[in-house]
Amino acid sequence: MVLTAVLDYVGVATFAMVSTIGARDRRLDLVSSALLAAVAGVGGGTLRDLLLDRTVFWLHNPGYLYVCGGAATVVWFVGAGPRRRQTLLFLDALGVSAFAVVGTLIARETGVPAPVAAVMGLLTATCGGILRDVLAAEHVVLVRRDVYVTVALLSSVVFLVAVELGMPLVPAAICGASVGSVLRILVITRRWQLPAPPRT
Repeated sequence: MVLTAVLDYVGVATFAMVSTIGARDRRLDLVSSALLAAVAGVGGGTLRDLLLDRTVFWLHNPGYLYVCGGAATVVWFVGAGPRRRQTLLFLDALGVSAFAVVGTLIARETGVPAPVAAVMGLLTATCGGILRDVLAAEHVVLVRRDVYVTVALLSSVVFLVAVELGMPLVPAAICGASVGSVLRILVITRRWQLPAPPRT
């Protein structure tokens, strides 16, 4: 499916670029930066495929690795000023939502129930970033109050609901990715956070 491939490559490229910014800020060399970019770009999809007992997607299509390496190299050499960082954060919003929809769609194609597909979409969108943060000794995205995981889950659920309501796959995928992207952009621009539990 063309849309699935497009969303997949968008997610891989944006995750790789955003990861390289962090690696560059930490003064990591190009090889280390490219490794973190690859982990962020393909890590979530790898876990999804392993759990679904599928052939890991980048093993038969190394183009994903080329995208990670190319994106990391460009960002590492060019750098990222304030405007580029802001642009990449917006692209990251699209990447998170795109990955969530792709993961959910792939899971549904294997015949798993809708709740499982939503979880697969969530893992696809977030686990690459989690693995990257662990390797880079950063605060893992799951322990931040940033509205990140929620965006991925929302994208998956909106896509599934749209399909259940009879919407064709392509419009449903666009709908899910768009809703998640808009929410993530609002989170970035307005600095929204989910509430923390009250102190006891």
